[in-house]
Amino acid sequence: MSITLILQADFPLEETLLKLTLEGSRIVIGRGSSCDIRLPDRTVSSRHATIEANHNAHWIMDEGSCNGTFLAGNRIPTHTSVRMQEGQMIQVGKFCFVISFEQQPITPDPAHAARLLALLLVAKQMKSAGEENIPTVYAAHPAAAGLTLSLVQEGKIYWIGNDLYCYRTFRNASIDEQHIALWRTETSVFVRAFATDPPCLLGGRVLKPEQHIVWRSTVPLHIGPVHFTLEEPVALKLAALEQASDEPYYQVALHRIPSLSTSPPLAFPEVSSSLVPCKEREKKEGIHFFFFGVRWSLPDLLVALAAIGIALISTAGLIWLFQG
Repeated sequence: MSITLILQADFPLEETLLKLTLEGSRIVIGRGSSCDIRLPDRTVSSRHATIEANHNAHWIMDEGSCNGTFLAGNRIPTHTSVRMQEGQMIQVGKFCFVISFEQQPITPDPAHAARLLALLLVAKQMKSAGEENIPTVYAAHPAAAGLTLSLVQEGKIYWIGNDLYCYRTFRNASIDEQHIALWRTETSVFVRAFATDPPCLLGGRVLKPEQHIVWRSTVPLHIGPVHFTLEEPVALKLAALEQASDEPYYQVALHRIPSLSTSPPLAFPEVSSSLVPCKEREKKEGIHFFFFGVRWSLPDLLVALAAIGIALISTAGLIWLFQG
């Protein structure tokens, strides 16, 4: 038996509704990483509540949580199973769900969906609190000592290789001109290989040419002798929240019941099917130059040279004036 839970959060979200359709005899809701529905907020206990399917019905039970579990506005007694009905609302900490038993497509890869949902909720919390969420790549090799790459802009392609047109250049003969491409979404960093000699290893797994895959901060990336690590603030924040203590929540604010037909499914990151190599992009954008690690377009360079010329003329005029 499957069940659909439409989630709303008690803080600003661009995606106002998130829908999960799960099946199985038991679904665990909580803040812990092993839960089927992960809600990264201290008002939710590590193992908050469970939903069980038996006797052609779904039952919910509070697992002794700090703030309790509410069904249709009524608090469920601890360790007591209560039958759920179509359209009822569940409240767990700051989060509310609307229940539906209508036939819906099952959410693919539930474990990945649970992690993605948790990361999305943490990213929204960080954005609301004004916290930075910029993934950073670090390189470990004598030829690349101290070099870092911050993936500031979502959706932007960042190239790593020996080509001067790449956003980060490593002077190592084993790395190809345009070896890998990186890009990010709000919750994930993707890596895509464009060369095979030497191969790109992600956690020991060889990336096939032009194959893109999610790069997690716990997994190292290797290109020949160069070792790359990834730091994801959103993942660090999620881990910290999962280990934090419970926080009492006194404000009970039930949300409106949304229409199931208008609720969008949980969206997985979409990635471009093709990436434009650096040199082809440069042909379209015009000539660029690199000075002191900074990328300059031809207009930028001309303006800079003109400014330097004016400064030199002004300095010469002042010297002549004071000497006269």
